[in-house]
Amino acid sequence: MDYEVVPAPMNPFYSHSHSYGYTVPQLVTGMLADYRWTDQFSIQAGFHRGWMMFEDNNDTLDFMGGLKWKSRDGRLQLAYAISVGPQDDAGNQDRFAGSFVTQWQASKRWKYVLVQNIGYENDALPEPQNPPARQDAEWYGINQYLIYTINPCWSAAMRVEWLRDDDGARVAGPGNIPGVRAFSGRGFAGDFYNVTLGLNWRPTPNWLVRPEIRWDWYDGPAGPTGLPFDGGNRDDQFTAAIDATLLF
Repeated sequence: MDYEVVPAPMNPFYSHSHSYGYTVPQLVTGMLADYRWTDQFSIQAGFHRGWMMFEDNNDTLDFMGGLKWKSRDGRLQLAYAISVGPQDDAGNQDRFAGSFVTQWQASKRWKYVLVQNIGYENDALPEPQNPPARQDAEWYGINQYLIYTINPCWSAAMRVEWLRDDDGARVAGPGNIPGVRAFSGRGFAGDFYNVTLGLNWRPTPNWLVRPEIRWDWYDGPAGPTGLPFDGGNRDDQFTAAIDATLLF
């Protein structure tokens, strides 16, 4: 699901989008079948044991499936995939995630990618009532990439993202880092944006160097730990990063 993936060399940037980090399962344990219907269409279907899990916490399998299509010349590719199943310990809160990805090779040098993710989970959030109740949650967003191949060694890329966490169910604090203020039931119910610019340099076939600059900003109310950036004090941040990957 999504355009970005776990193996670092397959991504155009060092950093990941909010959409990939928060709205789709990156790692699952299960089985998936892929049936090539025609030269242009293929269908996928299978099951997994839950988001980011090896041992299922509720003994209920999740469904995962999708459909892929590509044009006869291979320049346009469309893919839609879904994951459905409960993620809570009791197995009562069904979570749906859908991801639609369009990849268009506009020319030999230019490539455009559009990602649209949407999700829903029933009874995802606690309501401050007596007795306590639960509230459903939804999230959705659009992510765009523009990639330009300069020569066999260099390429440049831009990512522009908008993610709406409508109820503060997905984008939250660090969670499991001792001593760090983190998610306590509700996160940031607002809009997240980022613009990322980066380069990919491949001096040899087995070396990849990716410098990038990135600006994130948030439009919405403060969460339980304050604002999203700078220890809860800011609604935006600027970062610069670089990584180097050696393939062997």
